[in-house]
Amino acid sequence: IVAEGFRILPAGQQAPLSADTPPPRRLKRLSFSILLVLAAATAVCLLRAVLPEREEATETKVTRLLEQVRRLEEPSAWSIQSWIESLPFVRPFLEGRERQSSYELSDQIEACGTNAIPFLSSALARHRSRAVRKFAARALGDSESRDAVPALLAALKKDAEEEVREVTAEALRDVEGETVTADLILALQKDSSAKVRAMAAQTLGSQQDSGAIPALASAAEKDADQRVRSYAISALSDFVTNTVVPPIIAALANDPSEEVRGDAASALGNLRDQRAVPCLITALQSDTNARVRESSVRALSYFENNAVLPAIVAALEKDQDAEVRTGAAGSLGSLGSKDAIAPLAKALSCDSNESVRAAAAEALGEFDEATATPLLLQTLGTDASADLRVKTISVLGCFEGTNASGTLLSILEKDPSIKVQCAAVKALARPGGYELIPVFRRLLQSPGLPS
Repeated sequence: IVAEGFRILPAGQQAPLSADTPPPRRLKRLSFSILLVLAAATAVCLLRAVLPEREEATETKVTRLLEQVRRLEEPSAWSIQSWIESLPFVRPFLEGRERQSSYELSDQIEACGTNAIPFLSSALARHRSRAVRKFAARALGDSESRDAVPALLAALKKDAEEEVREVTAEALRDVEGETVTADLILALQKDSSAKVRAMAAQTLGSQQDSGAIPALASAAEKDADQRVRSYAISALSDFVTNTVVPPIIAALANDPSEEVRGDAASALGNLRDQRAVPCLITALQSDTNARVRESSVRALSYFENNAVLPAIVAALEKDQDAEVRTGAAGSLGSLGSKDAIAPLAKALSCDSNESVRAAAAEALGEFDEATATPLLLQTLGTDASADLRVKTISVLGCFEGTNASGTLLSILEKDPSIKVQCAAVKALARPGGYELIPVFRRLLQSPGLPS
């Protein structure tokens, strides 16, 4: 109406009518028509909110659910329906009908079965909303149907948004085939987005098609993005074959990124190939990054090799980083060699870091009770850290014997820390310990016992 020529004038004046100004009766009809359209739209929204839903055709249901996805993921997007639902007099009718989450919408799409695939494929290819295309790609991947592959591969190659291509690469994880592997390799090698290349590498690893190993090895060595190199190394470690070990060893030895070197060390531990031992020991002894040394010392715990134990003991005794020494203590416990008991006992009593001492106590718990109990009891009497005493007591409580019962009872009565006293109670309350019932009764009657 404003566009038709009405003007705000001082009181008592009228705007001159131009040749284009519609007569007053026509303006009234125009206003009435606008109000009638708004009233009809409001009535439709209210009816949809109040009346129970009827059975829908698959295309209609998928279209409606995708529109809900768009409105959920892009709340700023304007539509007549969203404007009407925001009106104060409409809101009371919509109470109790909150918008569904994306997970609920996914469940409804899945309930449509394979009948939804053509409409999801069309949405992935043509819908203007990035959120809808991402949702459609995930839904197609969840279907695990071969009918979804052409649309997913087309989106992986052609979609302009990197987020959509990344989701599409992930959606192809459960779909196997030479065509899928070839297109994922192409994305790994040529996609401009590091996120897409990384996801393509991860998907290739989950599919375990040996034809992807050369491309993954090349990405682990040459890709400019460290995230892609890490994902490629992780993908290579998923293959049960000796051919993946050399490129991962090369990454541990030569990659400029400490994150990639750390991931390479962890991958070599998972593979358990003896060829990795020298490189892991070298990294443990000489790498300048503590995270790489920690990953290396933990990886060495998976190997039965004469050179492994001395290297881990040296790291426990000499490494300047507490996290590395903590990892070394845990690795010695995993190895279970009796030659590790003396270094662990020394770390338990002498290391300046509480986390290292706690890891040493836990590692000693991996040995037999007769060997570990005296060393752990000695810590209870000398260590000033209440948290470490709690850790030590919990380790003692895992043993089935009663060698430590007297010391634990003394701690229960005399230790100043309530946390330590509670840990002693839990350690003593083992199945079959009936001889301790009189002691617990006496303690319950003690007026000085904390509640």
